[in-house]
Amino acid sequence: MSILSWLFGAPGWLLAAGLILVAVFGLVPSISKWLWVACIVAVGAWGAAGYGKAALQARHTREAGNKLLQAEQALRTAGGELHTAAREIEVRDRMLRQIEADAARRTSNAEAARRAAAAQIVALRQRAAATQTYVPQGDTPAARAEDAAAQWLKARGQ
Repeated sequence: MSILSWLFGAPGWLLAAGLILVAVFGLVPSISKWLWVACIVAVGAWGAAGYGKAALQARHTREAGNKLLQAEQALRTAGGELHTAAREIEVRDRMLRQIEADAARRTSNAEAARRAAAAQIVALRQRAAATQTYVPQGDTPAARAEDAAAQWLKARGQ
């Protein structure tokens, strides 16, 4: 207890009331001793009630403090769980970004392969068109096959 709370709390008032009673009853000797005892008991009861009230307030304060401590511990636990969940989310986010990057790279590679294949098809079509352009009218694969067969038959004498 600090000095100010003691002076202005129940002990201070009890002390002040006692001093006032001593001064009053010391100056007025005609008041009976029973009245003196009754006043002292009343002031004592008032002081005890003040102490009881202070003790009750202290108990409520302790209980509130304990509840606050429990709430703080629960918040710390929840904060730890949130931190763990946040780390898991970050790991999953990194994994998703890596998967997206791999998919983009594969898509890019597939697109490049498609473009290369399309360019090869165009080149082959151009070569085929150029080859057909310079082929003499009677020079087709079927005509060449017939010529080869005729030469073979001639060579055999038939």
